Amino acid sequence: MIFLKESLDLDANHSAHPLMITDKCPEVFKIIRLLSGAVEIVMPREGEEEEDKIVVAHKNYIRPDQQINNENSSLLVSYIFDEAPEQQDFRNIALHARGRNPSFYKSLCDELSLCVFSTECDRYTEAFLFLYRALERMSAACPLIYTSRQNDFRSAHDFLSGLYKDKKSPGELGLLRNFLVEYSKGSPNFNAATLDIPISNWGGDFATELARQWRDVIQREAAFATIDSETGIITCPYPKVASLIVTMRNRSFHNLSGQKNLDLFRLKGAEPVFSVFVPYFLQWTAHVFLDFARWQISSIRL
Repeated sequence: MIFLKESLDLDANHSAHPLMITDKCPEVFKIIRLLSGAVEIVMPREGEEEEDKIVVAHKNYIRPDQQINNENSSLLVSYIFDEAPEQQDFRNIALHARGRNPSFYKSLCDELSLCVFSTECDRYTEAFLFLYRALERMSAACPLIYTSRQNDFRSAHDFLSGLYKDKKSPGELGLLRNFLVEYSKGSPNFNAATLDIPISNWGGDFATELARQWRDVIQREAAFATIDSETGIITCPYPKVASLIVTMRNRSFHNLSGQKNLDLFRLKGAEPVFSVFVPYFLQWTAHVFLDFARWQISSIRL
């Protein structure tokens, strides 16, 4: 079973000490640590003669411009709180957080650990699979966590009812997709944000072929995900990224006749494609998850 291991060395009085990876660390804190980097991911050995495989999750998906280490680890606290709590208060929050939806966060932590592990090993198609599974976990849970913070039951009911368009089942990642569109209406910053994905070596054979297929295949379903013909940057509004991920999954892994799908043969397989997108999809997932985690943690602090 895959698990996380601490890579920082913080003394007991350090402001971020309650976030240290231990047996008593809440799973929600572990996910934040995983997505901010500076933890080890351990895949236990299968036989006595084999060694555990350990990779360091070095990339900070929450704040890509920051790399967490011992010297700046107090930044971790600022990811969760607008105002850092007193040390004892922080420990109490951690204690109570262990009892809030532990099975959900444990399952999500496992999926995201496998995703980041695969990414660090340059297995991007596999990483996309685990990312999609993690988002499926989040799809139903996050709207419920959000509405649990509402003070008015009627507004919470109206919000949840609005996720079911035309009284139909929302479909693949449907709750999450609909939720993010609804949520963005009351969150100007989220609504205005875009995920910008550059295609490296713009003008090269792979980039040219990916751009051609992007316009011909992906934009048929996801017209909102545009590509700049001069810079090679794909831009998608934050509220629509979940829909783009569904489109990428379907057009990559389905091959029905009569349906436009990505020609992976011409793109030299799935790996080159998902190596472009997975790191940025992880960055978006970290942003969305952190919002939900802060809501959950803030309810403990009240």
